[in-house]
Amino acid sequence: MKIKERYIFLIFLFLSLVFFHRFLTGARMIYGSDWLLAAWAKRQWVINAIKKTGHIPLWDPYIFCGMPTVGTFMGYIFSPQALFNFILPTCIIWNYTFLFYSFLAGCGMFLFLRELGLRKDTSFLGALAYMFSGILISPAYGGHDGRTIAISLAPFVFFFLERGIKREDWRYFVYTGAMLGYSFLPGHIQLTYYTGVAALSYGLYRVIRDKRRGKHFVRAVLFALLAFVVAMGIMLCQVLPAFANFKYAARGGHRGYEYATSWSMPTSEVLTLLIPTFPGVLDHYWGMNYFKLHTEYFGILFFILAFMPLFIKKKKHPFYHFFLGLGIVAILFSLGGNTPFYRLVYYLLPGAKKTRGPSMFFFVATLSFIVSGAMALNHILEKKYTKKEVLRYLSGWFGVFIFLLIVFSAGKGAIFSHWRSALSRLYSPDFVQNRLSTMHKYYGDVFPGVWRSIILLVLYLFSLVYIKKREWILPALSVLLLFDLWSVDRYYIQEFKQPHRYFAPDEMVRIMMKDTGKFRVFPLHYRRSGGVFRLNGIENVGGYAPNPLKRYQEFIGAGKSVMFQPFNFFKNPQFLDLAGAKYIIGIPVDTSLYPVELRPKVREWIPFYSRYREIGRRGGNSLYLNEHVFPRACLVPDYVVVEPESVLSVMGRVDLRRVLVLEEDPGVPHLKEVKGEVEVVEYLPNEIRLKAKMEKPGWVLFTDNYHPYWKLEVDGKPEKIFVADKTFRAFYLEKGEHDIVMRYISKPFRVGSKVSLIFAILVFVLSMVHLSTGLSSKKW
Repeated sequence: MKIKERYIFLIFLFLSLVFFHRFLTGARMIYGSDWLLAAWAKRQWVINAIKKTGHIPLWDPYIFCGMPTVGTFMGYIFSPQALFNFILPTCIIWNYTFLFYSFLAGCGMFLFLRELGLRKDTSFLGALAYMFSGILISPAYGGHDGRTIAISLAPFVFFFLERGIKREDWRYFVYTGAMLGYSFLPGHIQLTYYTGVAALSYGLYRVIRDKRRGKHFVRAVLFALLAFVVAMGIMLCQVLPAFANFKYAARGGHRGYEYATSWSMPTSEVLTLLIPTFPGVLDHYWGMNYFKLHTEYFGILFFILAFMPLFIKKKKHPFYHFFLGLGIVAILFSLGGNTPFYRLVYYLLPGAKKTRGPSMFFFVATLSFIVSGAMALNHILEKKYTKKEVLRYLSGWFGVFIFLLIVFSAGKGAIFSHWRSALSRLYSPDFVQNRLSTMHKYYGDVFPGVWRSIILLVLYLFSLVYIKKREWILPALSVLLLFDLWSVDRYYIQEFKQPHRYFAPDEMVRIMMKDTGKFRVFPLHYRRSGGVFRLNGIENVGGYAPNPLKRYQEFIGAGKSVMFQPFNFFKNPQFLDLAGAKYIIGIPVDTSLYPVELRPKVREWIPFYSRYREIGRRGGNSLYLNEHVFPRACLVPDYVVVEPESVLSVMGRVDLRRVLVLEEDPGVPHLKEVKGEVEVVEYLPNEIRLKAKMEKPGWVLFTDNYHPYWKLEVDGKPEKIFVADKTFRAFYLEKGEHDIVMRYISKPFRVGSKVSLIFAILVFVLSMVHLSTGLSSKKW
């Protein structure tokens, strides 16, 4: 069956529309855990802030007592699809993002496979496998649209690179860099970096294989540098602020091999490439990682075919060995600390010591195996492999699946024993027991998964060997492939009610909304804190962010973690007061409300909650008022100067209402008292205005996080902001009335955004000129 090439992209669009048809109207939303936890509310806030102020908010006051936005890879706002948020609801754009980039992934893979010289039907099937592969679709469940975008654009990077190398045309290297830069804009630096590493490897292979020397080699190097410059130019609006912020952020430094290999792909989960239900899906997961919200499955057809040319001594596609090798290396990379291979990566690959989650490299394996499998399928459809050879090879895989059935059945006891031993080395006894309980409950799902693969293998074999009319082979393989992938993808594309309903304020939030002052909440026992506070103008001492400020994490006692782990709030309640937590959402400490077995746990919380006054109770939660809280701006008379490493210990011994703990000598007198008042007049993301009336000179403590990009003006004159009490801001005022302005001024963002805009315009103009010359219409 022949497909006219001009219709192929329409077919990809149609299939994406069919797969995501439930979400086209916006009445239903695609579920995403991190999306609901933080992303949706933050994006809505950013859009509203831009509408209100006309500027991108560079500082986020709603979480972690304030932190940078652009400086922590707030990439979404720089993506072209973000423009639609000014005319359409954010949740609709969320739905269409996955639809559009699934379609785009198919287009990119089709173009790349065609550029490699493969048939239209083979390229069509390879594109289907990629656009609905688990590694591209399943990030929706975790709420990671940035991953899907970066993965979907990877084939375009390879396509333009291959075309540029083949034609020695500098314009295609510009497009290579542009696609790499664009894939970074949604904010996923790690996947973009991995795409760049894979593309660079391919480029080096092509230059070496073609034995380019002299001016051809120099030209290739210059073109590669051009692609890099273009990519960096487009990325600079995010790269420059983010890298400048690394020195102040919790994540970004060298944190050891254990950290770098965390969230590696467990070795046993390589079997998911053959059995998608191994080892359990989502809530049924019983594997070695703490949890798993995605799948690596991209259908058995291309994974099995990828190895076929190794067993048949016939001429192979010129690039077959590279892509098969890249796929194998990508799997070893994804396995991280589970094999010695990652030691090489850790010490030789720049940046590997500063990142974690090696399993994210697996999308390179997906791309590589689909390409190498498509090369084998191309030989089958061109009848370069005989039916006997195809039958013999695919029949051998039946033996593999039968062997797996025997192992999973006869070796059940040994598998359980191994699992218990392996889990016990990683997790607490309670967690191990729960995980083994899940394993006992859902272990049987493995067997239908094996039989599923066996049946699919039979049908693939029949389609390739026994369908006599060639025009029916493509439809048969397409239907089987879509069934294979969609039946797995459906687990990760789930419906959820719209965010405005999910985040509707409850009784706790409505009480706090009546408070017109500047305060924060400590959601100690509360499930919906990610978005409901931000959407209703309530600031949070905690939150969810990829890279909070290092000082704040140390202040709360989280150490080097990026998670909200406020151990110091329990050790020293004065720290919680200082953070401005006027309200605490927790549990009622009336033990009569709980079953007998839970009452001892509840009693453990009584000393903590006894310091606060309960003012509301609803749905298993209690709202407590902290009457000891510091105001956002307060006057403090004296100070003490200590070494940075001693700040927290000194803070635990002094009255923070009377003494600031500073890290440098301000050179002003020590005072016994301060008289006056200070109030917040205007509070915007990038600018804060205060008024002070000082009867005596003294210090103003402002309990937002310190960052060097915050600049202070007092009565129009620049003044210094000091780091106070580990992470907050303080400045000294003389007697009198003062107008005070703090502005967040990020020179890295100003420079980076201008450079990125210039590069984006240049690439756009180049592409338009290129198209207008007719070169593209003739050769693309």
